This record gives sequence, C-alpha cells and structure tokens, in this order.
Amino acid sequence: MSSILMPGYPPERGCDGWVTQPEARIKEGQAMTTNESILRAALSLVNDALFVIDVETMLYIEFNDATCRMAGRTREELARIGPLGIWTQTGGSPEGLRQHYEAMVAQSPAPSNHVTVVHRPDGSFIRVWMEREARRIEGRWVILARAREVQDVDDGQAPGTLAADAPPPTIDSLRRSMEASRDPVSIIDFQGMRYLDLNAAASELLGYSRDELLEGDLPLSGDRTLEDLRQVYSDLILQSPKPQTEAGSFTRSDGTEAPGEITRTAWLADGMWVIYVQVKRPAP
Repeated sequence: MSSILMPGYPPERGCDGWVTQPEARIKEGQAMTTNESILRAALSLVNDALFVIDVETMLYIEFNDATCRMAGRTREELARIGPLGIWTQTGGSPEGLRQHYEAMVAQSPAPSNHVTVVHRPDGSFIRVWMEREARRIEGRWVILARAREVQDVDDGQAPGTLAADAPPPTIDSLRRSMEASRDPVSIIDFQGMRYLDLNAAASELLGYSRDELLEGDLPLSGDRTLEDLRQVYSDLILQSPKPQTEAGSFTRSDGTEAPGEITRTAWLADGMWVIYVQVKRPAP
C-alpha cells in the first residue's frame, strides 16, 4: 500500500474517500499520459528539431514535429527507421553510430556539436548544425539532441561561432585549393569510396598515374581494410568541419611505404560528402 510520494500511505481503502491502490495507479497513468501530451504539444511549437535517443537500442524515445519536417518523413516512418536508418543513408555503418554514442557517453556531460547532412526520401538534402549531449536518466543512457538548418550561416560556421579557417565547401573551390598546394592533396567521394580528384604531388607520393588512381580502388596501408577507412571517414563526418591529423603512411605501387602527417577534413560540397586529405612529407 503506497502512493507516489509516501510509501505505505494512504491505506488501501475506498469506502471513506481514500483512493484505492489500483485506482491510484490508473490515475497516475492518466496523469503521465496527460503530461506527455502537454509536453509533445509544447515541443511541436519549437522550430528546431528536438529528439531523444536510447543509446542501447539506438531508437527514438521521442521527437517533435520539426524533426519529422527536417527528415521529410511522417512520425510513423521516422519511428520505424530510427536514427540508424537516417545515418546509413549517408553511407555510415551501425558500428560507427554506436561507437559515436559510446564516445559521447564517455565524455558526458560535455556536448558534441557538429555539422551534418540529412538526406530525404525525395532525394533532397539539408545541411544542419547538430548539438547533442549524453545523459543518464532513470538508469539508462540517452542522447538529447537539437538540430537546425544552417542555410543562413556561412559554410563551416556554426550558429554563434566564428567561421572555420578552411576552403569553402564546394568541389571547385576544393580543387583550387588542392592545385594551389605543394603538398600531396586528394579529394575522396565518401559514398563511392573513390578518388574524386588529386594533384600531381599525390600521384607522385603513391607512385601511380592520376588516371590509375581515379579509376582504381583507394590504396590501403598496413592491415587497414576499406571498411576501416570508411569508419575513419564516418567519424570525420560526425565531427565536420573539424579536421583530424595523424601520423601514417601510404603503400606505393612498388610496395614501399611513404610516411607522412595526414590531415583529413570532411566537407559537404555540392550535396555530397567528400574527404579532403592533405599530407605533409617528412623533411629529407
């Protein structure tokens, strides 16, 4: 015999006006349903997309009408495909999204802010600024998120921040930046996992002609597979436009390794995700 606020009180009786325990539970459920309806109605008035994701199941717990409009889907469709369905449309993997959520849990309560793109069923897409934070609520980890379209800010600029020091995200401007660089630079199509373009220094670094590289698969090094590389690129997209730099090497056509400091940046350029790769060679 218990109530929500005071365990064991009031006693379970109904003849003198006390609400019996079963009736209390019914009223409690009705109150929760009413509160949920009020909260959903309030969220529907917000222009930003707001949603909550269960980290374990990778499913939506709740989302507002703006999330449906942003995704170009009905509430039923969005609930059915979940965040994973949205993410895989850009070429991301389930493992990549789970690892990203786990990383957010590890850094909680620090937020994760980045630019991403939402592909819609009609073939259109929008570029959005995403703000997410992992929190533990009632024994489970959830992702609290807000997203807004960023057509009203400069490329590489999040609302309320300074523009990133990077080339404008168009294919032509990236190519101009690539050709102007003395370093080996390449532009990779994330969806196709192939070179979109590369400069002469990159061809020389890899020991292949430009045509061979454009027509063939991406060269790999060590025991890294193509799926490993796709995962690296997926993580870059989730953090765009933040660059990532690491010491690495490329396997040349003759089998030798060409070491260098590799900087990769994911950009949404002309409606497609591309990876801009620049290599700093060690001094001779």
